[in-house]
Amino acid sequence: MRIRDGGHDFEGLSYTADVPFVMLDLVNMRAIDVNVANRTAWVQGGALLGELYYTISQKTDTLYFPAGIWAGVGVSGFLSGGGYLFWAIRGGGASSFGIVLAWKLRLVPVPERVTLFTVNITLEQGATDIFYKYQYVLPKFNRDLQMRVQLNTENVGNTAKKTVRMLFNGIYQGRIDTLLPLLDQSFLELNVTREICEEVRMVQTTLQFGGFTTSTPTEVLANRSAIPKVSYKGKSDYVRTPIPKSGLRKLWRKMFENDNSQTLFMYTFGGKMEEYSDTALPYPHRAGVLYQVFKRVDFMDQPSDKTAISRRRVAWLRSFDKTLEPYVSKNPREAYSNYNDLDLGVGSATYEEASVWGERYWKKENFKKLIRIKAKVDPHNFFKHPQSIPVFSTHL
Repeated sequence: MRIRDGGHDFEGLSYTADVPFVMLDLVNMRAIDVNVANRTAWVQGGALLGELYYTISQKTDTLYFPAGIWAGVGVSGFLSGGGYLFWAIRGGGASSFGIVLAWKLRLVPVPERVTLFTVNITLEQGATDIFYKYQYVLPKFNRDLQMRVQLNTENVGNTAKKTVRMLFNGIYQGRIDTLLPLLDQSFLELNVTREICEEVRMVQTTLQFGGFTTSTPTEVLANRSAIPKVSYKGKSDYVRTPIPKSGLRKLWRKMFENDNSQTLFMYTFGGKMEEYSDTALPYPHRAGVLYQVFKRVDFMDQPSDKTAISRRRVAWLRSFDKTLEPYVSKNPREAYSNYNDLDLGVGSATYEEASVWGERYWKKENFKKLIRIKAKVDPHNFFKHPQSIPVFSTHL
């Protein structure tokens, strides 16, 4: 059986299999009920994040749910990437344990207006030095500021020379007048000016990060056909120690070897993430993480596209992964289960086989706990896919 809510699955495991299968599609289970007074929302299992954000915005500008930036991601897939089972499905992957029909979410207060800004720079404009300092400043910066750094390569003018372009995308939970002095004091090199800042409703930040403009009607978030769809191969990592400038330059040179089809995203950590232990939930990548790295190469056509160009791009991504290895987390080299990657392995006949990929997603203590829970609630392994939580006959 395959269970699909949003269908935003890096390896297509929610809607493909190597053998005949039944797919349970939750596409029509998408009702959302927001209770402003209680600061809660009931969300059915097939709803998308964009639909959740839009529904909240129709009720209030001062409550929100902190989740992903991609409107087309399913709420269930995001949340599942108190009780024993409830611990497991909040980060261990609900598809290993059963079918979630609905979630009750606690909404958090946000200001009526937040500040958005984007700084756009290239290597020739000092991007390497600025990114190097970003690694030291932003994870320990004011917790009301969240930042994503997007890196792409491009040709310089009409020449064969390449450069790296970086977009520093920031969201500040406050007004421009408060943000600018903070950045001037701690990160003056980023050169954030009033002219590039915009005060918007929180829901408009989702538009900006999702490929729209802040002036786009928010109804687009609830329109599944309007959300951009891109086919790609992706991989993830976590950085716990700043990458030296020599390492950054090595990464830039490796990026120049590809055909400009790749994108790297660095998601800043710190803040609230520092307050939770690795075992509070199955997701263990918290205290000590500076930023998460998401790297992808776009396919030419469909997810199943096997053209020479797409194969060459995937080969480059795997090669880049090896170049990045000295600069990311170790023992294990951590990865994000929602960015599922079958290159990490699919073996599950023994714990030793499964731990090759399982401990990278959840670390050893959490992975063993997930296996024990799986044995209790699904001992016959009815809910499974190539990287689902395995069942073993021996006790761990």
